[in-house]
Amino acid sequence: MVDDREVHLANQEVIIQEHGDWADIELHEVYQNQTAELQEAIYYFSLPESAVITGIWLGDTADKAQADAFQVAPRGAAQAVYREQTRVQKDPALVEQIGPRQYRLRVYPVHVC
Repeated sequence: MVDDREVHLANQEVIIQEHGDWADIELHEVYQNQTAELQEAIYYFSLPESAVITGIWLGDTADKAQADAFQVAPRGAAQAVYREQTRVQKDPALVEQIGPRQYRLRVYPVHVC
């Protein structure tokens, strides 16, 4: 996950909407960069085989309407876009499936507080 000496998890909120035998789960997190330099946050997580990721939103507020839209792309193309956007210091995020149930989220940059 995030190196907590450099980037702190300042706030976390989980919203669960149950729908019988399945649920929508929304995770909202706020990170604070503790250094004088831009940092990349890398977050590893596992999901059940039946889980589906329906989106990721990045922004400076909790209002998803003001957040950058997400786009689904093949892994290689998504990685190329992520590398290019980090090079020009845009705010990309990349969610990759790295195993049968394992995922990695990369976010750059986590701005300096």
